[in-house]
Amino acid sequence: MSSQRGDTSRMTMSDPPSFAYPQNDSRLPPPGTACPKPICIRDASNKPKWWFNLTYSNPCPPHVQLHTSISSAAQKAWAEKKRGGSTDAKMAVLQAMQMTKEMKEISDGPRGKVYAVKKGSDWVLGACLEMGSMQGMTWRVLGTGVKAFEGWTFVLGEK
Repeated sequence: MSSQRGDTSRMTMSDPPSFAYPQNDSRLPPPGTACPKPICIRDASNKPKWWFNLTYSNPCPPHVQLHTSISSAAQKAWAEKKRGGSTDAKMAVLQAMQMTKEMKEISDGPRGKVYAVKKGSDWVLGACLEMGSMQGMTWRVLGTGVKAFEGWTFVLGEK
């Protein structure tokens, strides 16, 4: 890994980056940081676990396009779910977190909570985006999973 903090240009997927942030949040790079390679959030025992391509505020062209695709697919999935009778975004998100476990909190830090949305549950992300904020958090599409989490979406509940 590069000796310069936050430089991921020579990082391999086995080397989780270590970032320095204004809010002292080592999980995510500052907004606007180019991050062309996957990043990782560690589990409670500090082992690399949750790998994803960062799309939130990432200026790398493929990631900008990916961010747009994720958001569009999520909004479409939520619109279809609403046609089936689910219309309350907040209740749908709470149900996905607490009952069906389609969305789970994986990390908490200075910038907010990171959630993983299971593969095939794009409607949950769409409900988050429609709602905009909940319990003092603003929902942000963080990225899309790689490795064992391919097809999953990661969401930031930003403080």
